[in-house]
Amino acid sequence: QTRNPRQPSVGRCCAPAAMARVQPEAEVSQVYATLSVFEDGTAIVPACHKIVSSVGSDPCHPVTKNLAVLQSICLIDAFYFKRLPAPIPRCQDVPAHYFGQPSGTDLLVSVSHAWRNQTHPDPTGSKKSLISEYLDEIGRETEGGVHVFFDFLSITQRPFQEGQADRSVHEMDQFKAALECMHHLYFLADRVIHLDLDEEMVDHEGELYIVQAEELSGAELALVGDWIQIVGVEPDAAVATHRSGGSRLGGLRRSASLGALRQMEAFRRAASGVLGRSSSFVGGPRPRDWALFDRVLAVDGQEVTSLEQVADLGVVGDTRSVDMCRCPFGRINMIPADERGWVYLERFITAVKCSMLDAAAAEPVVLSNSPQIVEQIRGCAERLRSAARQDRERTEQATSATRGSGSPPILVFENSKHDSAGNSALKAVLNECLLELSSKRFSAASTDKLLIDGGLAANPDSVIVGAIMHEFVEFLGEHWYAEARKQRLRATSRGYLLKSARAYFLNWTEFSPAQIENISRNSTTNPTQVLALLVLPSVPALAVLLAPYEEPQMGWRGQTLFFAMYFFAAVSIAHLFPSFCVDVVGISCTWRTEFGWVVWSNAGAALGVVLLSVIAVVADVWPVPFTLFLGPVSCGVMLPLLWMFVPARLRAKPHIRWRFIYCIVGLVCLLGVFAVFFPLLNSLLANTDDIGWQAVIVAVFLLAKLGFEKIGLVLSARLGADAMPCFVFVASSCYELNLCVSLGSGFHWLVFSELVLIDIFENAYHMWSLHRQGRGEAGIVSRAEGRKLFIAATMLIRQFVEVSVSGTFLVYILLIRQIRPKFSQLICLQSDAAFQRMTMFVVVSIVIEFILASVTYKFLRYHGFTPLLTLNGLICTYYRTFFAATCTTVLYYWMLQHSHLGTDMTFTFRWLIDDHAQWTCGLSWRPSE
Repeated sequence: QTRNPRQPSVGRCCAPAAMARVQPEAEVSQVYATLSVFEDGTAIVPACHKIVSSVGSDPCHPVTKNLAVLQSICLIDAFYFKRLPAPIPRCQDVPAHYFGQPSGTDLLVSVSHAWRNQTHPDPTGSKKSLISEYLDEIGRETEGGVHVFFDFLSITQRPFQEGQADRSVHEMDQFKAALECMHHLYFLADRVIHLDLDEEMVDHEGELYIVQAEELSGAELALVGDWIQIVGVEPDAAVATHRSGGSRLGGLRRSASLGALRQMEAFRRAASGVLGRSSSFVGGPRPRDWALFDRVLAVDGQEVTSLEQVADLGVVGDTRSVDMCRCPFGRINMIPADERGWVYLERFITAVKCSMLDAAAAEPVVLSNSPQIVEQIRGCAERLRSAARQDRERTEQATSATRGSGSPPILVFENSKHDSAGNSALKAVLNECLLELSSKRFSAASTDKLLIDGGLAANPDSVIVGAIMHEFVEFLGEHWYAEARKQRLRATSRGYLLKSARAYFLNWTEFSPAQIENISRNSTTNPTQVLALLVLPSVPALAVLLAPYEEPQMGWRGQTLFFAMYFFAAVSIAHLFPSFCVDVVGISCTWRTEFGWVVWSNAGAALGVVLLSVIAVVADVWPVPFTLFLGPVSCGVMLPLLWMFVPARLRAKPHIRWRFIYCIVGLVCLLGVFAVFFPLLNSLLANTDDIGWQAVIVAVFLLAKLGFEKIGLVLSARLGADAMPCFVFVASSCYELNLCVSLGSGFHWLVFSELVLIDIFENAYHMWSLHRQGRGEAGIVSRAEGRKLFIAATMLIRQFVEVSVSGTFLVYILLIRQIRPKFSQLICLQSDAAFQRMTMFVVVSIVIEFILASVTYKFLRYHGFTPLLTLNGLICTYYRTFFAATCTTVLYYWMLQHSHLGTDMTFTFRWLIDDHAQWTCGLSWRPSE
């Protein structure tokens, strides 16, 4: 099983702890007028902000231990963050399943940025685009998921468009709590993105226009900072004109904050000369010009500075002229980001985090579009790091002097009881940073920080930030080294095995939407390809295994039929490589491509036959030792030539080149694990009678299969999870057939019981993994559904392989025993009793696999799947690779037992060391007398 790095765990939701029901379309349109559906077709669902009291039993990210964060802040999955529209919606307008709680193997990314506008931090989407690029880069670093803290998406917000509801009382309480704890997100994050953008002006921002006072009927005015601003619109107010045509007086694009008042009189004269005051629209009453967040500049030429001056605006018949300024997203904060107090706090916390790590480990923590910001944070981190180092050295020296030179050294500062002693240099640097905060400015941009309501007025930004930083500095002064140890443990390789194990067993990836559609489209009741997969691979295998060859002792001169059948088998085996590339790389085949694959397969097989002939003739030896290995070697040598047969238009694409390289790596690993390592294990198992060692070898079989699937996991992080069924099918086929061959070698029933228990455990694990994903919300298409389908596909592929391989193995041993047993090492040496015992083991194995398959069928039905149709869809979707893999595994592992292939895993090669040795059967030779 696998999990895509760029693909995180969404099902473990923290702040939005439960899925909300899908709202009716009309209700949705009221929540977010311009956003009825997201790009993936998901209906808008308000996030449910239920306070949770625990983080559950899953291995969690350190941030999940902070209950204050969990109660008030949401973390959005990076996958969904990149799919949001621009401008991004508010936290409470985002579907609940877009949020999640990071696991221990996931990365948490916090974003530090300055708000330019009052109501929205990114009206143009420029920040979102840049953050998405960083998230793509970060996603390639991890096998887990990525979750994002972005204040506008993580904390409940006020409206920024007409028709949006204001925060509820509960959401307002959560917002206030979030202000006091959101700085923890920068300290506990694995990566921190610091943005400093010269943001573009919003369309029509700063345009000046004039309305009559009576037209402001329905507008709710408020004093926002030093502005008189429209902060609300009555439901029955006239509809605002579109921004592109809302100004009767033309597009004078000037910012009111840069002296618009000084030009108002000239502007009014120009306007009256062009259109006059009484202009109207043809066809009825003119829609209102003003909109939410527009600023009132003057009434009849007199500058407005208080609410008393505008108290009577909107009365019918009031013809006074009101000078207005368009502010689609509220007022603009012109203070540079470097001078803002909140931004300084976030950068300081990032510097503290970096200082607790060594320079190399801290380097990937900070990402920014500004090199100056990176240098600023790293410089502060180095000052703190040097101060901590000085304190440590000073304390070690003092401790050594106290204990005496002959005493063994002790560790200092490894836990909190040592932190407060001897850290004067560190405290001095921390206090310097605290003093620097006083030079920062706190002219807020957001509506909340502009003190609209009295509830926040008692705690302005300067007080909040000052209290947070003071408390943070005091805490660090007392607990620096304990916190540093935690940061190092999180960032370095300590605990890597535990985290890797958790990632492997708890995290799953999911199919892409396109692949889900392909599987669904192929999920029909037509069983043709399933039956073909069960029957057709046996045709070349039985033809090769049952052919009437000359006996090995006749030498190479009498083996014409064998050379022909070897070429036929080699072509069948070699076809796995291009088939694997087609499905894994995602190559759309034309007739030329298909012809190229055939040419390559035949060339690889011909090269193997030529090598076999040359060795046999030159050395005058037969059978040639390890003949079968010549095929994989020749195909491995020719793997780079597969690139020649990829269509030219695809070869020109860089991502196809990389996908092809990763595919080649997977094929090389496939050859190493299943073509070489598994036969060696089979030999060890056949030549040991000790029950303990047999049990260990069987376990190694399983670990080798899981290791190959782990390789598939790593490669799928770059190739995409759609390629993973190919790895699962190949690994399961080779594993199951090797165990069937091992049954023929004869081992104790306790070892057989071990195999059964392993199989049951694997099935139970997959069922548990699927069950813990939960049941998806009806009507919601989410990554959880793709993940559930992926787990179900893995279960179905495994069960299909286990039942089909065991069944065909039984057919093979019965046919070979009756028709031509003398060439098979597995069959020829067995007595009737031993053969019956092997047959019994296989039959019992088939019965057990059938029972497990039935349980899997019922379980998947319970979870809403149609197992048989889904299995058919999977086989039809990956038929090329599945068919080629079945042919290859059957031919390869059965031919390893064939007398003419010389695969003597005991390495005695009696026919080489004894010219007069007599062949008995299989790979057994009787020494000369």
